[in-house]
Amino acid sequence: MSDTSAWLINLFEEQGPTMHRLAVMLGAESESGHVLRTSLLGLAKRSNRIVDPSARVEYLAEQVVHQARSVRGPGGYGKVSGTGCVDQFAQVKDLVAVKACGSIHDGLS
Repeated sequence: MSDTSAWLINLFEEQGPTMHRLAVMLGAESESGHVLRTSLLGLAKRSNRIVDPSARVEYLAEQVVHQARSVRGPGGYGKVSGTGCVDQFAQVKDLVAVKACGSIHDGLS
């Protein structure tokens, strides 16, 4: 097993449930597996540039939020209909979901 796959597997085991919960809270429950898998693959591609464990977790959380928003599609919240403006209430709702997951850095060694 390569070094990249070892830390990626450990990160998934430590942070997977938290990231799944984050995706569910952001309205992407049916696609949470795809969201997490895509986010982990994106992180694996950047394994040489993102070496700090806490930076990896932060990047993973950002990607889960981004992927969950894109999965929601036009029926989800995110933009105010007809204005082209971002719905600030939706952003606050996403932030509350991230905070509700607790500290994403717990369990890092």
